[in-house]
Amino acid sequence: MASNQITGDGTTPEQKVNAGPIHIAVAGSFGGGTVSVEYNNNNTFYPLLNEGAPIQFTTPANVRVNVTAGDVLRLNMSGSTSPAVDYHIAGAGLVR
Repeated sequence: MASNQITGDGTTPEQKVNAGPIHIAVAGSFGGGTVSVEYNNNNTFYPLLNEGAPIQFTTPANVRVNVTAGDVLRLNMSGSTSPAVDYHIAGAGLVR
């Protein structure tokens, strides 16, 4: 489980998944920014897609995300001004 607060543009610590699905919750002031879920592929991060669209949040959200064992995920805040977004990432197979 990972919980913390995003207070500026940038990324959260990476989280490795041992088994899916996982739960992601975000809440607070987004400061006009967007929180995107990203996955690592050969040391490069890409948007995680759901039915072809990136998983992104501009308002509070609480979602279940299907992922594969071995995936490495992070959240990326961009385009914000003084955000204060609390995030929580949890799942039975999530390790830090």
